[in-house]
Amino acid sequence: MGAHAFSPDGSTLAWISLRSDSASLELLDVRSMSPAGSVGLGELGVSTIAWLAKDRILVLAEHPDGLRALVVDPATSRLVGVRRIQAHFAEFPNVASTKTVAVVQVRPLATGRRVGPVRLAIVRSSHPVRIVRLASIEAGAAQRTRAGTAFWEIRRPAVVGDPTGERAYVIGAADEPVAVVDVRTLRVSYHRVRGIRAVAAPLIGTDKHAAWVRPGLLALVGYDEYASAEPALLGFRLVDTRTWRARTVDPSAEHLAVADGTIVVQHVDRALPGVTITGFDAKGSRRFTLPLSELPGPADVTSTGRHLYLLTHDAAGTVIVIEPSSGTILGRPLAPSAGELLSAS
Repeated sequence: MGAHAFSPDGSTLAWISLRSDSASLELLDVRSMSPAGSVGLGELGVSTIAWLAKDRILVLAEHPDGLRALVVDPATSRLVGVRRIQAHFAEFPNVASTKTVAVVQVRPLATGRRVGPVRLAIVRSSHPVRIVRLASIEAGAAQRTRAGTAFWEIRRPAVVGDPTGERAYVIGAADEPVAVVDVRTLRVSYHRVRGIRAVAAPLIGTDKHAAWVRPGLLALVGYDEYASAEPALLGFRLVDTRTWRARTVDPSAEHLAVADGTIVVQHVDRALPGVTITGFDAKGSRRFTLPLSELPGPADVTSTGRHLYLLTHDAAGTVIVIEPSSGTILGRPLAPSAGELLSAS
């Protein structure tokens, strides 16, 4: 369980295997379920993986003096490049991929816990790493005091990449614009989203999560927290990046996943036990609503292209298998000790 990534065609799975004194990148041929290679990486800290193209895997790893970008050739199982990045992972790191690059949220080397402008490292397989600073969107965590009361200001924007193009999107608090970064030129443009309004109160935190639906359309959930008002739940909204309009689809949604064309949102029922799962198509039309009283909290969602799978994390390791068009439950197989369900779809 940890950092992993599928190849673009879904045929190979790569993951990091950690040992007491070193780490390796392991490759698995998914069709035959047989080992396809192993690459020694040395000693690694916190790390993540992005499969940049068919022939290059990127491992981003934390070191005391900054991040390392390690590039692996999966065909030869060789480490073909190592570069230092003059930054650390951000307090709440986001990693996204466009067609050709990995976009990772970072923070400066010399700073500890703080709230400041978002910084994105643009990492290619064979070019220098570039860092973009977004002056109009803040991220991080810092302890504050207001009216004699101490609290944590936590800002966690969403970062999502266009897997078919060369743009990354960053969505922060309701009173901040959305940033669009052209990863080729590093040009940044800002856009105000119509349909998302800030509350007239001091902002003390934000948490946003976004997913790519199709060209020109993002799915978004999250909330903004204010000093003198209740947290403002965003709900599930579709954001059109051509017109910069946001449409509310499910105002109660708190969690989001896009699984092979089905947008799956979840919200925890406060009055009753369990979680309600709702599926939408790419246009925001509801496919099904499924109350699941047995879920103790939001479930992990994955898909094989034919079915949705919810890992419940109960004692028995129950997996709920759902038909994505109707929401019909097809079965509840057991996967004891399962930590995560992986699918290339």
